[in-house]
Amino acid sequence: MIAKPEGPVMISAHSNSTRLSFAPIAYRKDPSSASAKIFNRLRGAVPSPSLLSASYLDYSNNKFSSMLPGDFLTLYGTAPSINLANNQLGGTIPYAECDQFHYEEQDGEALRDLDLSGNNFSGEVPPYVLRGCNNALRVLNLRGNRLEGTWPQEMDGTCRLEAVDLHGNQIRGRLPRWLANCKELNGLDVGGNNFMDSFPSWLGNLPHLRVLILRSNQFYGPVTTVSMDPHSHRKNHSRSAYFSSLQIIDLADNGFTGVLPPGLFYSFKTMAQASTVHKVREVTVIGEQGETDIHQEPRNPVEVAMKQQYMRMLEDQQLDLMLIDLSNNRFSGSIPRTVGNLTALLVLNLSRNAFTGEIPAEIGRLSQVESLDLSWNHLTGEIPQSLASLTALEWLNVSYNDLSGSIPSGTQFSTFPSSSFQGGNRGLYGCLLPVRCNLTRPPPLQVTGGESADHRFQVVVLYLFIGSGFALAIVVQVVCSRRGARKWLCRAN
Repeated sequence: MIAKPEGPVMISAHSNSTRLSFAPIAYRKDPSSASAKIFNRLRGAVPSPSLLSASYLDYSNNKFSSMLPGDFLTLYGTAPSINLANNQLGGTIPYAECDQFHYEEQDGEALRDLDLSGNNFSGEVPPYVLRGCNNALRVLNLRGNRLEGTWPQEMDGTCRLEAVDLHGNQIRGRLPRWLANCKELNGLDVGGNNFMDSFPSWLGNLPHLRVLILRSNQFYGPVTTVSMDPHSHRKNHSRSAYFSSLQIIDLADNGFTGVLPPGLFYSFKTMAQASTVHKVREVTVIGEQGETDIHQEPRNPVEVAMKQQYMRMLEDQQLDLMLIDLSNNRFSGSIPRTVGNLTALLVLNLSRNAFTGEIPAEIGRLSQVESLDLSWNHLTGEIPQSLASLTALEWLNVSYNDLSGSIPSGTQFSTFPSSSFQGGNRGLYGCLLPVRCNLTRPPPLQVTGGESADHRFQVVVLYLFIGSGFALAIVVQVVCSRRGARKWLCRAN
C-alpha cells in the first residue's frame, strides 16, 4: 500500500518512465495545494483525481481519448486551472450547474482557467461555461473543436473574463452584449464559426482589449466608430479610448461593407506608438507572482495571416505584433489616409475588397511594416514613390488593380517578384516587369493636321489592293476545285 504523501504533489511523465516528485511548492492561499502535470502522449481516460489533491491540472499534449465522465467538472471543480488541450477527447462537455462546484472564491479555489482546445468535443457548449460560472472564470479556451450552440445573451454579476478563444467551432448567433462589461478582457477570438452580427463597436471602450479576431464568420454591415454607432453613449465612450489598446484586428472573410471611416485608424493608439509595444498589458493565464514556473508556459496562441502564410503566434510573440487584416470583404471607397499614423504597424492586408482611388502616399510612413497586401481592388493612379522608403517591407502585393505609371525602383522594390504587380495594372511599367525592363513609357504618336488626311487615304488604298488580291485568289481556287471546271482556266492560273 502506498502511503499518501504529505505536502504538495507534482506528477510528470518524461521519456519512457513516470516520476513522482515532491516539492515544497508554496501557494499564497493554500499551502497543501498541488500541481499535476502529465505529458508523454499517454492514452486512455483522463486520470482520476482520487489519489491527488491537485489544484493545477495540466494533462495537455497527450492522447487521452473517450468522453469525459458526467461528474468530471464536479470532481475537478475545485482546481483553479484545468488544461486538457491537444488530446483526443470527444463527446459533449459535461453539463453541470454552477452550484455543483465546491467553490470557495474567498480562498482562491474557484475555476479560473479552463482549456479544452484541440480536441473533438461536439454538441452545445454548456451555458455555465460561456457565462463564466460564478463569475470566476478568467480564461476560456475551446479552440479547435466541433462545438455548436449559441452564446447566452444574459449574464448576472460581474464579468471577470480576460481571454476567450472559441476559434474553429460551429457556434452561431450574436456576440453577447455583456462582453462590453468585461473590463479586464484583453483577447477575443471567435474566428471560424457561424456568428452573424454587425461590427461590435460596443467593445471599443474596453481599456485592455488588444486582440480582436472575427475572421471567417458571417459578420455584416459597416465598421463604425463611436460617433457613428447609434448604440453608444457619449458619457461612456471616448474617441481617444476607442480600441486604443488594440494590436491585432482581424475581420477577414466576412460580409462587411461600406466606406472605412477615417477615425477608425486614428483610434488605434497603440499601433501608432512603437515605443509602447512592450508596455501593453499581458494576459495572465495561470498563476500569480511568486508561484512556480510550471504554470507560466506560453499560452493563448492566435493564428494570423501574413506574407501569404497562416502563422501561429504564442502569447509572448503577440506583444510585438501589430496587424490589421480586413481582406475578403466588400469595403468600398478610398483607403483612409489616417492609416499612415500607425507607424508601429507590421502587417496591413486590405486585399479582395472594392477600394477605389489612389494608394495613399501616407502608407510610406509605416516604417515598421513588413507585409503589405492591396491586391484585388480597383485602385488607380501610380504607386507612390514614398513606398520605396519602406526598408522593413518584405512582402508586397498590388496585383489585380488598375494601377499605371512607373514602378518605384531601388531599396526593397528590387527584391519583389513581378507577380507582386502583374494581373491587371496594364499601365504599369518598369524593370520589375520583364517585358518592359529598361523601357520608359512610350510617347503617344503625334501627326500634324496637314498630313493626317493624306496618310489615312494612302493606307486605305493599300489595304483595298491587298484585300482584292486575296479575294481573287480564293475565288480562283474554289473554281478550280469544282468538278467540270474549265481546264484552260486552271492551267492559266
